[in-house]
Amino acid sequence: MEAPSAKPRSRRATHGYMVLDRIVRCWSGVGGDDDPTASEIAYTCSGHPIRVSLRVADPPAVSRLYVHRPGWSRVYDLGDAEVIAAHRGSILLSARVPFADLDTIAPGQFPLDYFVYTARPGEGLRPSLTRLPPCFIGGFSSPRSTATSSRTGASSSGSW
Repeated sequence: MEAPSAKPRSRRATHGYMVLDRIVRCWSGVGGDDDPTASEIAYTCSGHPIRVSLRVADPPAVSRLYVHRPGWSRVYDLGDAEVIAAHRGSILLSARVPFADLDTIAPGQFPLDYFVYTARPGEGLRPSLTRLPPCFIGGFSSPRSTATSSRTGASSSGSW
């Protein structure tokens, strides 16, 4: 994997915009503690710690987002992580994450988490990283619908 540049910049580009790579890089060498662009630690749906940092480059160079995985096995590189949208100081990204038990491997069956990375320039705070709650509309199962279904007598099996 490509290592993040040694000098992260926490300032915004002087142009008022940036070109952001949609592919999120994984970095397992460092936890991002000394990086001013590294977010606070958040947790995946399976309870694993995760942190995101941003390497800002002046246009036309490409800025990149990096996922830091403190304590994770190198097997899980989150190769499918990608930027979905960005607006002002916030970036929406998705990542397939491992199950709670890192030894569990079910090809093609990893949970999908969505996170919002929010820069807070000028506030003297680390950027935030927030995992969005799961959406079960049309999903396979929902703890809430299963409990409701069993009370009403409806089938508790969902559909993809």
